[in-house]
Amino acid sequence: MKKMDNRFRILAGGLAVVAAIAGFAGPAGAACPPFPDVPWWQNLSHKKVIRYVERKHDGKWDPYVAKWDRQLEKVEDIHKRGSIVVIKSKGVRLEGKKLGDYVEKLKQRVSVIRCLAAEPKAGATKSSLSFKANGASS
Repeated sequence: MKKMDNRFRILAGGLAVVAAIAGFAGPAGAACPPFPDVPWWQNLSHKKVIRYVERKHDGKWDPYVAKWDRQLEKVEDIHKRGSIVVIKSKGVRLEGKKLGDYVEKLKQRVSVIRCLAAEPKAGATKSSLSFKANGASS
């Protein structure tokens, strides 16, 4: 019975390590909520935003976060003044309740962006983790 208990502990410990590695190397943005659905954001996803930040900002999130913070501030101000937002390229005009709903979705977008920015660098894989664990640099 003692041998069985030890095997179980070893198996349970091994599974815990595998689960931890799989969680760390899981899909990019897996811990963050999805972006809200806004038609003119064209199926926005974690992967698309991460790739955009890598391509346009060399992986630096601060400029991207600042851009969306400014956007949110502008739209909140417009809404508070009772004015309208026109998205010419999409032929969309937002005012009143519709603009208020859009402000809420912008807040959600900024929250998701901040979540993605706080995650460990996307692209860590099991193989890169094992190299680092062995002391080798990649």
